[in-house]
Amino acid sequence: MQNFTELRLYSQLREKICYDFQPVKKNSAPDWVQWEAWHSYPNPLRIYLTDFEQLLRKYVLPLFPSQDACDGSVQQNFDPCFDNWLSVSEYHKLTDAIRKDTIPPEQTAFYQAFLQWLETAMSESDIIVIESNL
Repeated sequence: MQNFTELRLYSQLREKICYDFQPVKKNSAPDWVQWEAWHSYPNPLRIYLTDFEQLLRKYVLPLFPSQDACDGSVQQNFDPCFDNWLSVSEYHKLTDAIRKDTIPPEQTAFYQAFLQWLETAMSESDIIVIESNL
C-alpha cells in the first residue's frame, strides 16, 4: 500500500486534481513495465495542480521532447493526461534547473522538500513516472 507524501504551497485543501510522482526500479523481466511495478514505491509524491502549474511546470516542460525511459520511444511533449516517464538524466536536468534558479524566500521550503524527496526516490529507483488524474 502506498502512503503519498503531499506537498502543498498554494494549492487549497479542497483541490482534487493532482500529479503523482511514482519512482520505478527497472528489472530484467521482459514484461516488468506493469501498473504494479510503478505503483509499488511506498511513499510517492503528490503535487496538486495549482502548485504544479505555479512552481514545477516551468521546470518539467523543458525536459521534453524526451526519450521514454522505459521503451526508448520519443515523447514530444509533457502530457498532463497520460504517463510521463523521466530517466535519470532528465531527473538531473530537473534538479539542476531548480538549484540554478533564484527561488523567492516564500517558495524555498517547497522546493527544498521537493528536491529532498526526489533525491531519496532516485537513490532507490531508475525512473520517475509523472501521472495525473486529469
